[in-house]
Amino acid sequence: MLETVFTVFILFALGSAIGSFLHVVAERYMAGENPFLGNSMCPHCKKKLTARELVPIFSYIFQKAKCRGCNAYIPMHYVLLELLSGFLCVVLLAPTLVSGQILVVPILLYVSACILIILIHIDARSMMLPDRFIRFLGIIAFAIALYSGMSGDNMAYGALIGSGLIYAIWLATAGQGIGFGDVKLMIPLGILFGFQGAVTLLFIAFFVGGLVGIVLLATHSATRKTAIPFGPFLAGAALVLLVFPSIPDRFFALLGV
Repeated sequence: MLETVFTVFILFALGSAIGSFLHVVAERYMAGENPFLGNSMCPHCKKKLTARELVPIFSYIFQKAKCRGCNAYIPMHYVLLELLSGFLCVVLLAPTLVSGQILVVPILLYVSACILIILIHIDARSMMLPDRFIRFLGIIAFAIALYSGMSGDNMAYGALIGSGLIYAIWLATAGQGIGFGDVKLMIPLGILFGFQGAVTLLFIAFFVGGLVGIVLLATHSATRKTAIPFGPFLAGAALVLLVFPSIPDRFFALLGV
């Protein structure tokens, strides 16, 4: 029991630290900077951050979400990415690690989750889904599918149904209702989850996206002309399926298929 608790604690700490790095990668990519070079600093006063200010989650709490240099507010998305990454690290790696099984697929799944976190952050902030991250996700997805024994037909059908439906919407709306980056993102996601997974993912993304749109309209936080990125809903639905891989089977059983 103590060994399991210790494993969970270490994985969460590791995942939180990785989440902090993922935030840096996303922010520096949007700024056109090299994510691997340069010191971490406050985006407001440019103060170089010390090790004490870079402890995931705890620094945010102890500093009361404010920079120690200029007292500027630190947005909550910093700590949310750290929490999400820590949670996913535990959920995806702990069961296999505790049971002593091979970690190849769980590690690849966590890497894919990290890429999805980066894409969610970038698209939510800048309405972009960079090709380099989508290509990297495609390589990881293909490796997972092969290692897991997924058939080539299932991979192909997943990619086709996923990207095909989004592409049809892109064509029908002349690119106004959805971005082409979403079309490309569904290719690796379709490969990763297969036909049933791609259909389930799209259902979750459209359902949640529709609910969010209704709430934004009802609260006058957006209008019918407000552009809302769809990538975070696709990537978010993918994270749900990574955590709960049995959902597609249950969804299709509910449909009677």
